[in-house]
Amino acid sequence: MLVKKSLNMSPTVNIGPILVYSFGLFCVLAYIAGSFLFWRKLKEEIAEELLIKLSFFVAVSATLGARIVPAVYAFALRPTFDMFVRAFIIGDLSFWGGFIGGMLPLYLWGRKDVKQLWDLLDPVGEIFLWVATIVSLGSMFAKLWVGKQTSFLGLGSHPVGLYLSLWCFLGIMIAFYVKKSYRGWIWYRSGKVGLVGLISFSWFFLGFLGIASLVEKQIYLGPFALDQILSLIVLLLLITLIWYRAGRKYKEFFLWLPRKALN
Repeated sequence: MLVKKSLNMSPTVNIGPILVYSFGLFCVLAYIAGSFLFWRKLKEEIAEELLIKLSFFVAVSATLGARIVPAVYAFALRPTFDMFVRAFIIGDLSFWGGFIGGMLPLYLWGRKDVKQLWDLLDPVGEIFLWVATIVSLGSMFAKLWVGKQTSFLGLGSHPVGLYLSLWCFLGIMIAFYVKKSYRGWIWYRSGKVGLVGLISFSWFFLGFLGIASLVEKQIYLGPFALDQILSLIVLLLLITLIWYRAGRKYKEFFLWLPRKALN
C-alpha cells in the first residue's frame, strides 16, 4: 500500500530544544500551504470560520486514516489490543488511509448538495497536487519510501518520493492550463465545473500507478502490486466521470473509439 516506514525512523532536526522529524515538518508545511490555498480559492463562497474548520478536520482525518489502516493490518496479523495501539502510535503510514480520510470530511460536508460537491472539486484537486508535491518531497528527504535498486545515474535506488513530487508539480501546471482553457474545448461540450479537479486527481493516480512499480516491499496480487490495481481502478472511475461530466454517453465512447483507431 506504499506504506511508509515509521516516523520514528525519519531524520530529525533540532530547533533549539525541540526535536522535529523531517517528514513531520514537511507535513506541517503541506498543511499550511493547503489551508492557505483552500482559503484563497474559496473565501468568496464559504465563510472563513468554516474553511478553517474544514482544513483542520481534513488534516486530522487524513492523519487518523493513515494510522488506522496499518494498525488494522497489524491487528489482523496479531489480534491483540496492545498490537493495535502500538501500531497506531508508532507504526507505519498508509497513503490510501490518508487519502480516504482526507477526502471524507469534504464529502460529508458537501454531500447534501451535489452541485456544491462539484464546485468544491476543482480547488480541492489543485490543492491536493500542491500538498502531494510537498509531502512527497518530504518523504524523499526522510527516506520513507524504499525504491528498487537501479544503476541509473548511480542513484543506487529509485528516489520514488522525488519522482512523485516532480510528477505532481507538473500536474499543477497542467491543471492551471486546463482551468484557463477547458470551456473552449469542443469535446467537453457541457462546460461544467469539476473537470480541473477530475484531471488533477487523474494525473496523480496515473503517476502513482507507474511509480508504485518502483517501490520495494509491496503487497502483490499476481504480477501487479496492490497499489497499482487500486490506482488503476480509481483512474478508470475518474475517466468515466470526466466522460459523463462532458455530457456524453457510453455508446458515444464505443462509437468514437473504433473511428479513432481507424484514423
